[in-house]
Amino acid sequence: MRIEALAAFLVSLIHLISVCSAFQSGVPSRREPLIKLRVSAEAKQQVDNAPVSTFDWAKQWYPVAPAQDLDKYGPNKITLLGMDLAVWYHTPSSSWRAFRDVCPHRLVPLSEGRVEPSRGILQCAYHGWEFNADGSCARIPQLNEIDGGPVSPASMNPRACATAFPTRTEQGLVWVFPTSDEQAAEAAKPPALIPELGDADKIDATDFFFRDMPYGWDILVENLCDPSHIPFAHHEMMRGADRNDVDAVEMEIVDESDGGFAARKHPYPTGRGRYDVRFEAPCLLYYEIVDPQAKSYIGLGTYCIPTAPGRCRILARFPFRLSFKPAMAFVRRTPRWITHLSQNVVMDSDVVFLSSQDELLDGNRGRGGEYTSTPNYYMPAKCDAMVTSFRNWVGRKGGGGPTWLGTPAERSDGEPTGWLRPTAVPQRGGRDALLDRYRQHTDSCTSCRKAHRTLHIVREICVGSGICLLAGAAAGVGPAGTSAGKKLLASAGAALIFAPRAFIRPLISRLECAPWPRKKWRQPTDVAKELEELPDPTDMIKPPPQRE
Repeated sequence: MRIEALAAFLVSLIHLISVCSAFQSGVPSRREPLIKLRVSAEAKQQVDNAPVSTFDWAKQWYPVAPAQDLDKYGPNKITLLGMDLAVWYHTPSSSWRAFRDVCPHRLVPLSEGRVEPSRGILQCAYHGWEFNADGSCARIPQLNEIDGGPVSPASMNPRACATAFPTRTEQGLVWVFPTSDEQAAEAAKPPALIPELGDADKIDATDFFFRDMPYGWDILVENLCDPSHIPFAHHEMMRGADRNDVDAVEMEIVDESDGGFAARKHPYPTGRGRYDVRFEAPCLLYYEIVDPQAKSYIGLGTYCIPTAPGRCRILARFPFRLSFKPAMAFVRRTPRWITHLSQNVVMDSDVVFLSSQDELLDGNRGRGGEYTSTPNYYMPAKCDAMVTSFRNWVGRKGGGGPTWLGTPAERSDGEPTGWLRPTAVPQRGGRDALLDRYRQHTDSCTSCRKAHRTLHIVREICVGSGICLLAGAAAGVGPAGTSAGKKLLASAGAALIFAPRAFIRPLISRLECAPWPRKKWRQPTDVAKELEELPDPTDMIKPPPQRE
C-alpha cells in the first residue's frame, strides 16, 4: 500500500474517532444591506419587538492564539478587530503581553522588534526604544539614557509609552482585552472557557487546531451554526457525511439573550442522551453530544475570532470520551500535526464558496451597518433555526457586527481623531490563495511547521543517499565489487531517490496547499450500482414460441 493512501486513511480514522462520528445525523455563516431576508410576518414582528442592546465589541475577552504556537523569544504579530497587535512573552513574570503594534516614536510596527528576556523589555527595531511590560518607556537611546541609569523626562512622558492591553492565559490560549483599561477588563464578563477541557477523562489530540480564513467572522459562525451542510460540503469525509443518505435535521432554539443563544437537536438521533449547542458572544460556539448508554461524550468547541473585515480565525478543540479504551489510547499518541491534516481537509471543502458568499454579502457589513435579520436567505427548514437566531443576534444585540478598531474615531465635526488608516477589506486572491494551508496554518503552528521542515530534511537525505549509492554502484567500490552487490546498491539507490516522490512529497503538499475539490468528491452518484439492482432486460424478453 502506498504511504500516501496509508496516511490519508490514518488521518480519516483519527478524525472519525475524535469528533465526526457524532455528527452522522446532522452536525455541527455595514453598509446598506444588498439584500434582505424573506421571513414570516410573525418572525419579523418578534425580531422588531425585541429589545435592542448595545454590545461593546472592544470590551470583551478574545482568544488570539494557542500559547504553545507563539514565539517566546520575539514579538508575534496578531490581528484582532482590525487592529494589529505585538504579542510577546515577559520572562520575569512568566506571562504574555499585548501591545498595539505601533511604536509611539515613528509609528513603525513593534512586531518587527526584539525581546530581551533577561530584562523583560520589548525593543523597537527602528531606533531601539525599549518598553516595559506595562507599556511604559524604559529607555530612549538617543537621549544618552543608559540601562539602569537615570531616565530622562521625555521617557516618562505618556506620549512615549506603548499602548498595552490586558492579557491572560486560560486553557492554553492567550486572551486579549482590546481596551487599554485594567479596571474595565476586571469588570467585564470573564473569558468564555470550555469546562470539559479540564476533565481528565476527556482527551483531544488536536490540542487546538487553528486557521486564518479568507472570509468574515459572521460567515464562519453562520457556517458552524449549520449542521445540514455536512453531508454535502464534507461528503465522505466523516462517518454519516453522505449526500446520498440525508435525514432531516430539526434544531430548536431553547434560549436567547444579549449574550447569545442555546439550541437543541430534537429529537436526539438515538432517542436517548442529548445534543445541545450554545453560542456565547462574541466567539464561542460549542456542540455537546452525550450518550449515557454508550458512555460516550463528544464535544466541538470553536472560537470564531473577528480579525479584520473579510477575515477571521478559527480556534477549535474536540474534547471527547469513548467507551472503547484502546481507541482512546491510540488517539492520545497521535501526533498533533496528523490530526491537523484532517481538520484542514474539512476547512478546505467549503472555503471557496464561503469566500464567494462573503463577497456577495460584503455590502451588509460595516462599522455602523445593521443586519435587519438575515440577508436574502430562503430558509424553510428547521435546520436553519440557529442561522436565523445568530443573524438576529448580530442585528439586534450585536450592534450590526464587529467594531473595527483599526478605523479612527471621529469628532463631532466629522474629522478623524486617530492617526491609523482605516482597515481595508483585503483582496482574497485566486483559488490557490484561498486554499493556501501553509500561510493560513502551517507557518503559524509549531507542530505542523516542524513536521514540514522534518519532511523536507528527510527527503533531501533520501535523495542524497540514493545518489551516493548509485555512484558507488557505478564505481564498483565496496559491496559493488560483485555483480550482485552492484545490483543491490543500484536498486537501493533508485528506491531512495524515487521513494520521497511517492511517500514524502504528498505529505508535504498536504501541509502547503491541497487542490480542491478532489476528483472523487465531484463524482456523480454511482449509477452503475443502481443499474445492477434492476432486472436484466434480457430476462424480460419471452422467447418466441417453438414451431412444430
